[in-house]
Amino acid sequence: MADKINTLNNRKKTNNRKKANKKRTNKFVVVTLYGLLLLLMVFLSTKIRPQIMSAEAEQEEQTEPTECWAGVSYSDMDILLRGELTLPVTTHDGSYQLRPTATGVLTHDTSANETILLSDLLVELGLANDENALEAANQVTDITGSDQHFTITKLSDGDWKIFTKRSFDTLEQITITKNGEDFTVIFKDSLYTRNLNELCTKVELNINGRTYNADNVWGEETVYVSPKKLYALELSFTERPDKQFSNYEELEYTLPQGFILPEYFNEMGYSLSISMDMGGILKDNPVRTDDSRTKLYIRWNQEDEEKFNYFRRSSVATFTLNLSGNLDLENGRFIFDTDKELKLRQENLHNAIVHKSVTYVPYTMMYEIRVVSDGTTENLLLTDEMGVALKTPENVTIFYAENRHVGNNEYKPVLHPLEEGRMVISIPKMDDEDELIIQYSSEVDINKIQVSGKATLCRTE
Repeated sequence: MADKINTLNNRKKTNNRKKANKKRTNKFVVVTLYGLLLLLMVFLSTKIRPQIMSAEAEQEEQTEPTECWAGVSYSDMDILLRGELTLPVTTHDGSYQLRPTATGVLTHDTSANETILLSDLLVELGLANDENALEAANQVTDITGSDQHFTITKLSDGDWKIFTKRSFDTLEQITITKNGEDFTVIFKDSLYTRNLNELCTKVELNINGRTYNADNVWGEETVYVSPKKLYALELSFTERPDKQFSNYEELEYTLPQGFILPEYFNEMGYSLSISMDMGGILKDNPVRTDDSRTKLYIRWNQEDEEKFNYFRRSSVATFTLNLSGNLDLENGRFIFDTDKELKLRQENLHNAIVHKSVTYVPYTMMYEIRVVSDGTTENLLLTDEMGVALKTPENVTIFYAENRHVGNNEYKPVLHPLEEGRMVISIPKMDDEDELIIQYSSEVDINKIQVSGKATLCRTE
């Protein structure tokens, strides 16, 4: 019996050892599989990530613009060069690429018979410096441009020489091939300008019938003007052999300091006509101003192709602008040039509008006088003859509307000694649209009313 029990116990211990061994084996397998899974993930990440990064870099490279503005119309070029759409140049890893990006464009001002080295051009454009300009130029394999306008030669040291043969009134370009890609630099002829201040030949300002210009104003001269009036300004512009109106760009003119166009100028639809030495007149050239109303912008009428082509070929075109505008009294100066100017002061019109009203209560007249200045008024004498039947005025109150000039003796009215039926006030100075209010009362003297007596707004007798 004891042997049987021992046998059963031994079997039970053996089974328990087998179960324990099985658990340890299963745990080892799970840990091993988990470890292998981690190793596989690390392995795959090292293999896949570079491919993803490479794809992202390739996509970024593909999104960079590679077009070089070839085939862009002149009007689009004008927009670019006016700054409404700018394309700044960027460099990559010091390689001095000429690629325009989505924010700017490469331009160079040239003139007839100009020679420029590509290395110098790269420095001018900010694409290289003096130390590495030649190296950057050597990276260029080809340069092309219009045979009519450019002669392009490669030099023995690897640099390039670009020669401008003649003047041109269009926006020309050269194409630079570098590392298999084409890039464009737009050439503008400096003979042509959009700055009309360079070609202004006459500035004449008319004030109250007198004409002022740079020839009859010596140093500083003071003139008196009104802020409400419009004054005539005549401007003339003429081309010179060494400077011509730009044909395709919008031209700009900064008005003389002190002159401001009226707010409604753009609503007028103002346009000008330009005469040409080759004959004919190009009409309907629109003129506009900006928010400051101190600048003019002019664009030539290209729809009249025949007259516009005459204008393009003309060497001495001229036009005149006749404008009306206000003079800036706040700044107080109209400048013809650096040493000739008009000092602007508000004119003394001695023109005041007087309004008198009266309210009658038993035996008393209650008066109010309002004096409004049109322009600057000085040394105004106000006399109110009220009539013989009124006693000496009482309760006299004098003040400016809107509390103007409080405490300023320069504008302070002076009340003269009061008399029966009469009141006198001196007003030393009033600015434009100043309103002086005078209130007072006067008792009616019944004993002085005449048999045929009467009472009016002005007199009681």
